Amino acid sequence: MNTVNASTDFSGFQLHFGRSPHIIPPMVPSNLPTDMADPAELAHAIIINLESDVAAACDNLLHAKIQQAHHASSSRSPEPNYSIGDFVMLSTFNR
Repeated sequence: MNTVNASTDFSGFQLHFGRSPHIIPPMVPSNLPTDMADPAELAHAIIINLESDVAAACDNLLHAKIQQAHHASSSRSPEPNYSIGDFVMLSTFNR
């Protein structure tokens, strides 16, 4: 869950919990900042952080989708334009 996805630039853990997991426990315990001592303020800050991470992940996914579509269509040939009365050859393989 700590592996960063190439399309979103976030790990799954970070998008679910709003932070990266602690792999090694910290040597010095981290204390809450004094201005964030209220649990409601801390919860609100975590929710805002989660929402911004999810929005950034959605933007990154859209950008990756656009890049993939661009590279996929760059190697395709243009579709032929058929007119009424043109002769075409049809395959009877699945008939």
